Amino acid sequence: FGSWFKALVVSNVLPNGTLQTSRGIKCLAKSGNECLSLDEMFIDNWFFENNIKTEKEPYYPIHPQYNKSGKRRADWKINDYYIEYFGLKGEKSYDLKTKEKIELSEILNLKLISIYPSDLNNLGEKLIKIKNYRQQLGFRCGWKPNNESCVERNRLHAVNTYGVIDKLFE
Repeated sequence: FGSWFKALVVSNVLPNGTLQTSRGIKCLAKSGNECLSLDEMFIDNWFFENNIKTEKEPYYPIHPQYNKSGKRRADWKINDYYIEYFGLKGEKSYDLKTKEKIELSEILNLKLISIYPSDLNNLGEKLIKIKNYRQQLGFRCGWKPNNESCVERNRLHAVNTYGVIDKLFE
């Protein structure tokens, strides 16, 4: 199962497969990722439906002021983009953590995409950097590659052109 929460969902112990917490409704996205709110699930489902591979809750690099313990996490990471959903704006302690994550990203020159509740209706526009990155690497199969040969052809194109293998769409 991978976690107690997933075990409870699969066992049909939780009503509707969700768990009410003090900060939101814990649920599973289509990808199988655990999400801490329905909005987070909406975003994760968007990635899944657009065939975008994500790393869920990656650690930020250590920093002496903003991430001393190295345990600070983003919501997602796609290649070198950290993606945060800042859904609890207006809560004092949450706003402080938001500010610190933004400052950490600026100081370490990290690529951060901040998503707010007002962005949920236009995720495609908000995440255009991710779409453009994919296009720059020469992926020509559309958003959902329909066969392995097309994906492999594009992978080879990326290696030959840019000297890297793009793991975003494996």
